[in-house]
Amino acid sequence: MIPTFEVITFPPIEPVGILRLSGALTNLGDDALVSDTIPSPDRPGRIVKVTAGGPSSRPNLVTTVRSTILECWDVDRDDAANLCERVYAIAMATRGSVGDAWVRYMMSVGEPTYFPDPRTDLPRYQCTVSFALAPTTN
Repeated sequence: MIPTFEVITFPPIEPVGILRLSGALTNLGDDALVSDTIPSPDRPGRIVKVTAGGPSSRPNLVTTVRSTILECWDVDRDDAANLCERVYAIAMATRGSVGDAWVRYMMSVGEPTYFPDPRTDLPRYQCTVSFALAPTTN
């Protein structure tokens, strides 16, 4: 008999980040749009974009570490900086259940920094964090 191996899958990272950040920002009274895309043509001035990015790793059989780039725009540079600091703090405080995902721990890859957007006149700050995820149940 040929041995079979269990297939271990993990949740996609963007929906996990979006759910966590949008819920926490709403609870804080912050109306920033959190998405994995920028709406066009009706782009809001205050937005957080969540994008899967490197590095990522698989430290063991039941954990994957997935990095996300969190881009934060606002109409004022100080407000964009404050939004990014808030988003970074929320992300780094994430543990436990987020929707159908389980976040084991968080890691900082890059703290908030000014990152001008050449396509718009809006100030942008960004940070990069890694979510350590448990496998999904199949």
